Amino acid sequence: LEGLWADTRVAVGDHVVVIGTGDFSKAKSGDFSKAAHSSQLVVHPDRFLSASRISESFRCVRSTVLGELVRDNDTGESAVVGKMVHTVFQAMLAERNQSRAFIEKAATHAVSLEV
Repeated sequence: LEGLWADTRVAVGDHVVVIGTGDFSKAKSGDFSKAAHSSQLVVHPDRFLSASRISESFRCVRSTVLGELVRDNDTGESAVVGKMVHTVFQAMLAERNQSRAFIEKAATHAVSLEV
């Protein structure tokens, strides 16, 4: 990779996705230099990184990587509550419904998934 993507760590076999409206006319030959200016390169899009982990990486990259490698089984109370809140928020966005009745129904469903 070159240009804006020159520092991106990508190896043969890595799964990547290019998102954007860049010039992909030379992409088949492996030239993404024009595409990079108006596109984003996502390496390993199948891996989930929480916003908390990303924000921690600015402070110490090694700590974040080690935290991912040696993380607990996420069964703590805060992990369960966080997952339920995420489920409710996703439902609100998907249905475009922020009514109290809908939130209560989504919350009840989220709790039933965790019990």
